[in-house]
Amino acid sequence: GKPLFISSGYRCPALNKAVNGSLSSDHMQGRAADIATDNPLGLFAWVCRLGVAYDQAILYEDMLHLSYRNEKTNRMMVLEKRKSP
Repeated sequence: GKPLFISSGYRCPALNKAVNGSLSSDHMQGRAADIATDNPLGLFAWVCRLGVAYDQAILYEDMLHLSYRNEKTNRMMVLEKRKSP
């Protein structure tokens, strides 16, 4: 019932460097999105209830990072970070 804002999807290498992204960021392959929300844990719970496959779910204070590689290599890894990048 609340709006979501995709704050980052695909990033070219120059933009990824400018935002201090990981050198191996899935954003540079178009395999990740950062979703801004006031309830990232609730959004992640919804993703889990739907059974959505993911490689990484990173919970920040004000967003959820989700990446997807493929069914064979998705790690279903969950991380929590206190500050948004």
